[in-house]
Amino acid sequence: MNQHRTRHHSPNLVQRAGSLFEWIFIKAKIKGWIAKITGESRTIRYLDSMVETMDDVEVEHLGVHPIRVENIVGTQGRMNYDKEFFPLQHRDKKRWMSVAVAMMSDITSLSPISVVQVGDEYFTSDGNHRVSVARALNKLYMDADITRWTQDTTTQH
Repeated sequence: MNQHRTRHHSPNLVQRAGSLFEWIFIKAKIKGWIAKITGESRTIRYLDSMVETMDDVEVEHLGVHPIRVENIVGTQGRMNYDKEFFPLQHRDKKRWMSVAVAMMSDITSLSPISVVQVGDEYFTSDGNHRVSVARALNKLYMDADITRWTQDTTTQH
């Protein structure tokens, strides 16, 4: 987010954000190498692949509510993260750090993420960096603007 420029914050916060990014970036690489050996998938889940299995989808906007970060399991859009929202590309570092500094200074300065709820799981439509930082900072909850998708069971086939 452009309003969160690291130059306006304490050098300690900027340094901490940079160190945290490097730590989880390296952790993502190591987990990726282990996954290749074990055959485990580190790929994040995509909402589009779930929608293909749903016939008629009913959409309901629920508004902004706190949700458990651990229940955010995938994305609706682009993905530069693995299934734990660890960054996979170093070029995201500056943006990631900006979000981290803002979250460490005042989490209320960040807008809620946008998610699609399917069952008890959430998929980001906006906010991948914020989810990644929240996970790195071990946040339990974050505010999300929720749109719930459910299978319409009233439709006759």
